[in-house]
Parts: sequence; structure tokens; C-alpha cells
Amino acid sequence: MDAGLGLSPHLYPSFPIAGQQQTGHRGPTDAHWRRGGRIVPPGLDTELIASLVLSACPQTSRIILLGSRSGPGARVDSDYELLIVLGDHSISPVRAATAIRLGLRGLGAAFDILVVTPEEILRTANWHSSVLHTALSQGRVLHEAA
Repeated sequence: MDAGLGLSPHLYPSFPIAGQQQTGHRGPTDAHWRRGGRIVPPGLDTELIASLVLSACPQTSRIILLGSRSGPGARVDSDYELLIVLGDHSISPVRAATAIRLGLRGLGAAFDILVVTPEEILRTANWHSSVLHTALSQGRVLHEAA
């Protein structure tokens, strides 16, 4: 029963359905997060993420994890924010982001992916209001090409 909204109560267990009694809160717990009907572990292995990014886009020279997942403050529902620096110009940042997103799909986690060129890093890394400055100063490097 979707109450005419097109929403499945199995995907949104705490969504109130007209005519049904609520049986208590069935939201996220410390151990798991319910997303799309699947139970997903709270943290993915960062080596797995780096490996999948590199297989999807071999032109990657650096992968930086930023935001709450880069430190101890991550919640079970936190997304993964990745800064990807391309090593060459054989692929556009848009195509690289598309390939990486396809490579990471199915993991059951949300990803924010920002793909930049080395020139963009040089141009904006010293701007204190830049996300690149924050990523380079506070992010955790998952991969760096030799």
C-alpha cells in the first residue's frame, strides 16, 4: 500500500501511511543503516573505494577523502566525499566523474565526487574559501600516484 504517493513503506519504514498504526521507530541503528531496502554496514573499506575508483578511472593521480568520513566524526548515514585529481588530460573531468560514479554504484553508500585537474588545484588551492583548500589541508589521502 503506497497511499497514492508512489512510495513503498518498505523503503521508508518510518514514513506514516494513512490508516496504518505506527509500530515504533525503525530508523538507523549504530550497527546498520537501512537504505533502499538493504542493510548496509556503517563504513566501507577505504582501500576498496580507492581500488574501485582507480579501476574505473586509471588516469587518477590522487584520491582524497574529505568531510566527516575522513575523521572520527562520521555517522552511520554519512556520505563519502571524494576529491579526485586527474593525472593527465586524456579524459575530461565530467567523463571521469561518470566512470567513477558507475564504478562505485551498488555499494549501498552515497558518494559526492569532485574531479579536478592539476591546473585547478594550482589555481585555487590557496583560496581559503575553496573546497580544494579544505580538502588538501584536512582531507585524508587514499591514493597518490608515485
